[in-house]
Amino acid sequence: MKKTLLLLICNLSLISCAVYGNNSTVKSVSLEPEVEPLPIVADLLVSEQKETGEASGKIHEIEKLKHEARAKALGQEPPSADKPDVLVGMNTFTEVSGNFFSPKVKLTVTGYPAYYTNFRTAKEEDLERLNIAKLDNKVPDSAPVLAKPKKTPSKFGLRAAFNMNSFSTGDSDDDKNIDMGYGFGIGIAVSAPIAKILTFNPEFNFLYRGVYNYSNSYSDGYDTYEVSQSMDEIALSVPLMLRVMPVESVPFYVSAGVQFDVPFLSEVEYEEDGESDSEDFDDRAWFDVGIALGVGYHITENFVADFRFVIGMTSLSSESGDDSSLNQIGFGVSYFF
Repeated sequence: MKKTLLLLICNLSLISCAVYGNNSTVKSVSLEPEVEPLPIVADLLVSEQKETGEASGKIHEIEKLKHEARAKALGQEPPSADKPDVLVGMNTFTEVSGNFFSPKVKLTVTGYPAYYTNFRTAKEEDLERLNIAKLDNKVPDSAPVLAKPKKTPSKFGLRAAFNMNSFSTGDSDDDKNIDMGYGFGIGIAVSAPIAKILTFNPEFNFLYRGVYNYSNSYSDGYDTYEVSQSMDEIALSVPLMLRVMPVESVPFYVSAGVQFDVPFLSEVEYEEDGESDSEDFDDRAWFDVGIALGVGYHITENFVADFRFVIGMTSLSSESGDDSSLNQIGFGVSYFF
């Protein structure tokens, strides 16, 4: 009887151990019903007094300045639960100052402070009035369809530039006596956006330019003679440039591309011993090609100033073996409409 009782006790303890072991490995499964809360709506209590907030700083901090100016207009500096929650009818005005290398910006924000009041679960009439959705989550037939964002259109403008031209014959002795020529250009500029910070900028310019001014003297053993020679021409210039704005918030860009020039009315003037003459440059190449590099700055959104350097890749003369080249430096302004 004692053995039987002992076995029963042992069996009971084994059973209890088994139950304990099974309980330790049981995983609970959470059955969460799908609950979709109804929208919450509120009323706006708008002040009739317009408020203004200002913030100034570096131009790359423009997003931070927007928040600072808005907080000042709401009286939320320092933050307070008693102050208005949102600015209704907000307008932002931007004023850029400073120099080319350290531009600064002043932001002015205006609007009507407002408080959120009367929070409540949206009712059918609220949803219909706001034109959001019905309680069955179906979009009403009368709901407006959001329009796709429009692509930024191309801009057209006018350009004017002052040019300096550096001519080289390929002979170092002659180059010592050659001075730079000067000129100007006017034309049409186009700015076609490709990406957020990248634009394609072709131009069509008419240039009047002094290609070079050459002066030298020689002696026949008795007298010394002064000789001078210069070349002027009119050309159609077509630069095809890509502009990249490295920092989106700073209106500074770098540009690179190729420039094609078609010269016409090229004239060479000679002067020797007080006598002068001129003639057409019949051997002038019918086009020039150069690599254009530049930088620019948006003084305003539509008014741009730029500096450009064009490295001549072709000879000015159509004669074989001619090593002449023409490099161009330009300072220009463009206004886009």
